[in-house]
Amino acid sequence: MSNRYRIKHQDGVYFLTMTVHKWVDVFTRPKYKNTVLESFKYCQQNLGLKLHAYVIMTNHIHLIASVKSGTNLSSFINSFKSHVAKQLIKELRNKKESRKWILDILKKEDGSIQFWKKSNHPIILYSDKVANQKIQYIHMNPVKAGIVDFSYQYKYSSAPFYEKRNCELIQLEPIFWK
Repeated sequence: MSNRYRIKHQDGVYFLTMTVHKWVDVFTRPKYKNTVLESFKYCQQNLGLKLHAYVIMTNHIHLIASVKSGTNLSSFINSFKSHVAKQLIKELRNKKESRKWILDILKKEDGSIQFWKKSNHPIILYSDKVANQKIQYIHMNPVKAGIVDFSYQYKYSSAPFYEKRNCELIQLEPIFWK
């Protein structure tokens, strides 16, 4: 495995992409996106997560994140992905859920479920310029996907926060370099 995309500095600010295994469109319903938001909130309160920007698309999540001093970004990622996977698998197994077929697609040969792709494609951000490029990329995802016309219209994104539209669903911390 290449060292190119690894978290080398646990105290750094990183652009991360978490992709559902086989690119399955799991996050099409608000309740599944809300599960992600609740997990972010838990990680902010208990694991030292600093969430700077994000977007929840149908089959992946982009975020810019760091952690408070004395905590570990890799631990956040592992805990977050594990919790979200368990919660969503539980929700998909619900008797009333019509999308149980998602579990069949995510099932491995041994019968277990692989919810996330293994890589998070972490890219360290080292300047305002690079951070702003990634924030713009994150916020334009729903526009490029044809979901909305303007980035601030997408509810499950930090774009409304950055465009001062006051629609944020979660606490965000802007990035500043000295």
